[in-house]
Amino acid sequence: HVYVIESAQPGRTPLVADHRTQVLTMQAMSAIHDLTLQYESIDDALIESIVDAPVDALLSDPRLAVHRHALVDLRERLRLELLGRPAHTCRTHGDCWTGNFLISHADDDMAVTGIIDWEDSLPRSVSDIDLAHHWMAAHHGDMASAIAAAATAGDLGTLVGETGLSPRDPDLNAVAITTVAWLGHVAHGLRRATRFPLSSAWIARNVVEVLRVAGVAMVGDRPTTRSGQSTAQRDRSEAR
Repeated sequence: HVYVIESAQPGRTPLVADHRTQVLTMQAMSAIHDLTLQYESIDDALIESIVDAPVDALLSDPRLAVHRHALVDLRERLRLELLGRPAHTCRTHGDCWTGNFLISHADDDMAVTGIIDWEDSLPRSVSDIDLAHHWMAAHHGDMASAIAAAATAGDLGTLVGETGLSPRDPDLNAVAITTVAWLGHVAHGLRRATRFPLSSAWIARNVVEVLRVAGVAMVGDRPTTRSGQSTAQRDRSEAR
């Protein structure tokens, strides 16, 4: 197809996701959230959208057939944790990371001029799922280590506290919300990769390993990394 662009938003996607950029972009997303924000209980319809549908997408991939039990178990644990919980809901972006923001620079000032790539947006979801996705994208490590960090933190406020980001519902279970953000991310990735399927290596790294860590974390045990060390053990080793 040939497209003619007649107008465009000013600004560029940031090359570096530093602290200032992370805070600025999440503040801009929060302003969008405010337009449809509600405070309500997480109900069955919402669970079906943010948990059941992504899990079903993963279950439909034959390469994950051997992990069916783990996926079904994770779905039930997320349901138990989130169903009936009060939370702020709104239209969410679904792929919230600094690369989907346009930023203009004038002298020392930075301003968000646009937010792009809304194809994964949901008309009603938990607002802090966007924040969790934003945090995971900037996390120094893979997705499995991000889930392990969430398990160590306990609640969402503790998890993102040092970043300067402000969750709407800081008492929400950090593992549950980051796991839901991960589910949406990988499910959308699988749906989009129809012509060129995602590689088995991608599946192993971004689905199987994360599924293992999330499954352990959701039952309250301390998840381990690929090396077999718990997050705490790894932290102590690195501190020596």
